[in-house]
Amino acid sequence: MSSAIDLWVIENTLRFMAASREYMPAHRFAINLSPISVCRARFPSEVNQLLTQYQVEPWQLVFEVTESNSLTNAEQAQLTLDSYSSLAVR
Repeated sequence: MSSAIDLWVIENTLRFMAASREYMPAHRFAINLSPISVCRARFPSEVNQLLTQYQVEPWQLVFEVTESNSLTNAEQAQLTLDSYSSLAVR
Protein backbone atom coordinates (compact mmCIF):
# COMPACT_ATOMS: atom_id res chain seq x y z
CA MET A 1 0.00 0.00 0.00
CA SER A 2 2.72 2.51 0.93
CA SER A 3 4.52 1.78 -2.34
CA ALA A 4 1.34 2.66 -4.25
CA ILE A 5 1.11 5.89 -2.27
CA ASP A 6 4.74 6.67 -3.09
CA LEU A 7 4.05 6.17 -6.80
CA TRP A 8 0.95 8.37 -6.55
CA VAL A 9 3.00 11.14 -4.91
CA ILE A 10 5.77 10.80 -7.50
CA GLU A 11 3.32 10.87 -10.41
CA ASN A 12 1.46 13.91 -9.09
CA THR A 13 4.71 15.73 -8.37
CA LEU A 14 5.95 15.00 -11.89
CA ARG A 15 2.61 16.12 -13.33
CA PHE A 16 2.93 19.40 -11.40
CA MET A 17 6.54 19.81 -12.55
CA ALA A 18 5.56 19.24 -16.19
CA ALA A 19 2.70 21.75 -15.95
CA SER A 20 4.95 24.31 -14.23
CA ARG A 21 8.01 23.79 -16.41
CA GLU A 22 7.80 27.26 -17.94
CA TYR A 23 7.67 28.98 -14.54
CA MET A 24 10.07 26.69 -12.66
CA PRO A 25 12.45 25.22 -15.25
CA ALA A 26 15.30 24.23 -12.94
CA HIS A 27 13.60 23.38 -9.67
CA ARG A 28 14.22 20.21 -7.70
CA PHE A 29 11.64 18.45 -5.59
CA ALA A 30 12.32 16.13 -2.67
CA ILE A 31 10.03 13.18 -2.07
CA ASN A 32 10.07 10.89 0.95
CA LEU A 33 9.98 7.21 0.05
CA SER A 34 8.92 4.38 2.29
CA PRO A 35 11.41 1.55 2.87
CA ILE A 36 8.99 -0.82 1.12
CA SER A 37 9.29 1.15 -2.12
CA VAL A 38 13.08 1.17 -1.98
CA CYS A 39 13.08 -2.61 -1.52
CA ARG A 40 10.86 -3.27 -4.57
CA ALA A 41 12.85 -4.41 -7.61
CA ARG A 42 10.34 -2.90 -10.09
CA PHE A 43 10.20 0.51 -8.43
CA PRO A 44 13.10 2.11 -10.40
CA SER A 45 11.58 1.12 -13.75
CA GLU A 46 8.19 2.49 -12.66
CA VAL A 47 9.81 5.79 -11.69
CA ASN A 48 11.78 5.90 -14.94
CA GLN A 49 8.57 5.35 -16.90
CA LEU A 50 6.94 8.28 -15.09
CA LEU A 51 9.97 10.51 -15.69
CA THR A 52 9.75 9.71 -19.39
CA GLN A 53 5.98 10.18 -19.50
CA TYR A 54 6.15 13.65 -17.92
CA GLN A 55 9.46 14.60 -19.57
CA VAL A 56 11.09 15.57 -16.29
CA GLU A 57 14.85 15.29 -15.89
CA PRO A 58 15.94 12.79 -13.21
CA TRP A 59 18.26 15.34 -11.54
CA GLN A 60 15.14 17.32 -10.61
CA LEU A 61 14.10 14.64 -8.10
CA VAL A 62 15.62 14.01 -4.71
CA PHE A 63 14.45 10.88 -2.92
CA GLU A 64 14.67 10.69 0.84
CA VAL A 65 14.28 7.31 2.47
CA THR A 66 12.27 7.54 5.66
CA GLU A 67 12.70 5.03 8.45
CA SER A 68 15.76 3.53 6.76
CA ASN A 69 16.35 1.35 9.81
CA SER A 70 13.28 -0.66 8.81
CA LEU A 71 14.54 -1.67 5.36
CA THR A 72 13.55 -5.30 4.94
CA ASN A 73 15.95 -6.18 2.13
CA ALA A 74 19.16 -4.18 2.34
CA GLU A 75 20.62 -5.78 -0.79
CA GLN A 76 17.61 -4.87 -2.94
CA ALA A 77 17.51 -1.41 -1.39
CA GLN A 78 21.14 -0.85 -2.43
CA LEU A 79 20.40 -2.04 -5.98
CA THR A 80 17.43 0.32 -6.16
CA LEU A 81 19.44 3.27 -4.87
CA ASP A 82 22.26 2.47 -7.30
CA SER A 83 19.80 2.46 -10.21
CA TYR A 84 18.51 5.89 -9.14
CA SER A 85 22.08 7.17 -9.03
CA SER A 86 22.67 5.97 -12.57
CA LEU A 87 19.62 7.99 -13.64
CA ALA A 88 21.00 11.06 -11.80
CA VAL A 89 18.19 10.98 -9.25
CA ARG A 90 19.59 12.04 -5.90
